[in-house]
Amino acid sequence: MFRTFVKVYIKRTILEKEYISAIEANAQKDPSFVILKGKKTDGWYDVTWGKLWQDIQDLGQSLVSIGVKEEDKIVIFSQNKTQWITTDLATMAIRGVTVPVYATSSHGQLSYIIKETEAKIIFVGSQYQYDTTVELYGRGDIDVDKIVVYDASVQLVTPNSVYYSDFIHSGKDDVKAKEEFSKRRKESSLTDLATIIYTSGTTGEPKGVMIGQDTLMQAMKIHNIRIQMSTQDVSLCFLPLCHVFERGWTWYCMYRSSQVYVLTDTKTIGETLPEVAPTAFCSVPRIYEKMYQKINANVLSGFRVKRWAFNLALSVGRRYNEATRLEKEPKWWIKALYAVAETFVFKTVKAAIGGRLRMMPTAGAHVPYFIVDFFHAMGIHLKVGYGLTETCATVSACPDTMYELGSVGTPFPEVEVKIGAENEILVRSKTVMRGYYKKPQATAEAIDADGWFHTGDAGMLDEHGNLFITDRIKDLMKTSQGKYIAPQMIETRLTSDVFIEQAVVVGDQKPYVTAFVVPNFEALKNYAASAGITFKNMEELVNKPSIRQMYEKKIADLQKGFAGFEMIKRFTLLAKEFSMDAGELTPTLKVRRKIILERLAPQIAMMYASNGFSSGSGEK
Repeated sequence: MFRTFVKVYIKRTILEKEYISAIEANAQKDPSFVILKGKKTDGWYDVTWGKLWQDIQDLGQSLVSIGVKEEDKIVIFSQNKTQWITTDLATMAIRGVTVPVYATSSHGQLSYIIKETEAKIIFVGSQYQYDTTVELYGRGDIDVDKIVVYDASVQLVTPNSVYYSDFIHSGKDDVKAKEEFSKRRKESSLTDLATIIYTSGTTGEPKGVMIGQDTLMQAMKIHNIRIQMSTQDVSLCFLPLCHVFERGWTWYCMYRSSQVYVLTDTKTIGETLPEVAPTAFCSVPRIYEKMYQKINANVLSGFRVKRWAFNLALSVGRRYNEATRLEKEPKWWIKALYAVAETFVFKTVKAAIGGRLRMMPTAGAHVPYFIVDFFHAMGIHLKVGYGLTETCATVSACPDTMYELGSVGTPFPEVEVKIGAENEILVRSKTVMRGYYKKPQATAEAIDADGWFHTGDAGMLDEHGNLFITDRIKDLMKTSQGKYIAPQMIETRLTSDVFIEQAVVVGDQKPYVTAFVVPNFEALKNYAASAGITFKNMEELVNKPSIRQMYEKKIADLQKGFAGFEMIKRFTLLAKEFSMDAGELTPTLKVRRKIILERLAPQIAMMYASNGFSSGSGEK
């Protein structure tokens, strides 16, 4: 009885503290444990708990020494780095508010955020972020007191610029700053505002989501109940830390003392996965769609016996996984065949992503059921979930067993979910944001009087509590014939094909559905070579009659089972991918539909003016 009381008291005490107290406790418990690993040109470097906590104190004191007050906003405008994480934690430690900004953000986006938050301190990563900040500062668009630069190769050109390596120790000998740091640590509480995260937004003006320490710690609590991470786990951090998904996952890994490798250059993810061999990492569905396409392309390019063996292995894997999903014992002969498939087929695929993965949370967009089924058949478990910035990431996730394919799992403990008008998903939980920064009207529109957050996503709950996402309500299209279209469902079907990299559906207030299709250029070039098709550039290739016919047939086959009004009647092949740099994709690779449709208005007009299928260069 006494032991039970002590355990409950300790757990309650931990949960009543803010996040930095938990981090400090981990550091004191095992200061020599390597919690972070960062990448340098000559390999990885270690950051122990002891080193991290010392850096948090040093950086916190340096910020205090230059006049940073409680609730002051500090902007981080950088790629992923271990210093990014240190800055985030040091800001919380002095009861400041971290405001992360995507490393690829434009001048306008950065200026908007700095002005709205009135931030006076900004941490930047490399040359692009520094140059963008200095240009805005130089022309008077922003007013910042200090620009702290992580990358030592950046050339400093303003007197208020300083390298991180110099700044972090600048307040170490300031006695008053040290006393103030200690005072703030003692006074910190769950009522503190931890961060303001600006939604990247597929449409409209960005909104700053306010996440408090109470919300952050509630997220840690419910993840503890549903997910098991430990000191034996290794996570790879490669999604942008400024996004709530990666940041929340990294917060949780560190909370559980799970080692985190921080990858700055995401282009090296392919070579990094087998090198690091993580046991877990979070990722957006598009990453798995690309892996699915690549694996299939590799299989299709092989001999017939290779395709036969792979498909047979998948068939066995599906039967094995179906039994384990339903918590049943697979039949002995399925076990035996699965062992053979694992040894001669699946082991090679797993080796490409490290070979140790046991958990891969994925969210941010719809995950096609056949992709989940495909990976699960090989023993690579995708933990499909759902969440938003406004809910401090996770709302629901699939459990290890008894999940429903096609769903985003069941709600996390202490998270209420119901379906409202127009099938909108409503969420009520302690993990819901405090509101949008300086936007009371937008906050009132998002959170009703009963505390339900209106997600803007359409969905349904089945009788077992599994949540299914159908589409973004704002993305739903209504044709001029009065039929509702869910574009993401159609786009997901198209991009499941190895020859299609991206797709954007058009149809709102139109007589029928059309689409922009971006080919998988590598697969298309290989196809052209095997078919003896010559071309000078991608624009010429996508305009070849034989290529247009090939895509026409593919799109017709992919649409089997669709209702007539959902089917694409005409499409345009583009010779250029949509990109984040052009503002057409969010940092989590979701299309900014409004921007794309505005830029491609002439091509849209052509699709509704001409007969048959069309193609084009995709010039924007």
